[in-house]
Amino acid sequence: MIRRIDAADPDTGLIGMIAEWSRESIDDVSQSPKRLVIAIAAATAALEVFIHLIAPAINVPLNPVSILTVINATLFGGAPGQYMLISSVEHWVLALVIFPVLYVVTARRICPGPAAFRGIVFGTILGLTALFVIVPSRDFGIGSGTLLIGSMYAHVGYGVILAVILGQPLDEAIADTEGQAPA
Repeated sequence: MIRRIDAADPDTGLIGMIAEWSRESIDDVSQSPKRLVIAIAAATAALEVFIHLIAPAINVPLNPVSILTVINATLFGGAPGQYMLISSVEHWVLALVIFPVLYVVTARRICPGPAAFRGIVFGTILGLTALFVIVPSRDFGIGSGTLLIGSMYAHVGYGVILAVILGQPLDEAIADTEGQAPA
């Protein structure tokens, strides 16, 4: 169903629509908190295994905490080493909180198709954002093609695992069982 958006109206305006959409998404996921925890843990564990074991084995320079330490030092001044702890916390908060919330509120609701496809789209957006927005904006440069490949593998793998375990949104699941398309 297509709704007319009146930006001036707080009930039907863009902000009101986003707030309603976010509430619906969170309510949907809260139906199965155990699945959410398992999805986040599995996706994050796979990401960490890739970063620390697989990427070095295939000679891919992938160290998000080091990049975050340099970004923090650039933003706030000082030596990158003094930001190691906060950069580690930032990395974990992104993987355990921010990315799952972004997936649930956006890609899980917007992207058509099966969960794996939604995860691929979400992971691709994360990987490209990391490479083409965050890294170059802090004068790191894009580096080699291996950094691009490693970042894409890591983020797409994270997105697919998160999406497949979470499954499809509740309204689509109900529509599928009733044999009709979701509204």
